[in-house]
Amino acid sequence: MAIKKEYDSLYKAYKTQSVETVFAHFYPINGDYDEPFNVIARATVDGIDAWHFQQQRFKDKYTYGVPKLRNYLNYTFKRLVELEQTSPGKHFVVSSDHEWVAFNTGLQNGHGSDLLAAFNKYKPRTGMPAKSTPD
Repeated sequence: MAIKKEYDSLYKAYKTQSVETVFAHFYPINGDYDEPFNVIARATVDGIDAWHFQQQRFKDKYTYGVPKLRNYLNYTFKRLVELEQTSPGKHFVVSSDHEWVAFNTGLQNGHGSDLLAAFNKYKPRTGMPAKSTPD
């Protein structure tokens, strides 16, 4: 699993974005698509409140949960994809079976431990048809 340069984002940033230009699909938790990012935000050293905008004009513009964290993760991912082109294998760790890939987000939890992002390759559930989702 090579990390391709053509990814526009880590996650599907807008409804009409092609699944071929996004790296990962985040499943909702209890029907809430913001909750996977809230889980990450709560785990960071600064906590969830640090990842929301305070000024109303930005709150109005970014109506989804923890917008600063999403922007940060997306920028970090895109930058690592660029760096990976010049130093392959340095910024992403791919499992030997090519089913998993991970990278250091640059974030830390309250104990000073690095928060890593790990993704597994999409596989349709048993008995379910395959659907168009990022690999």
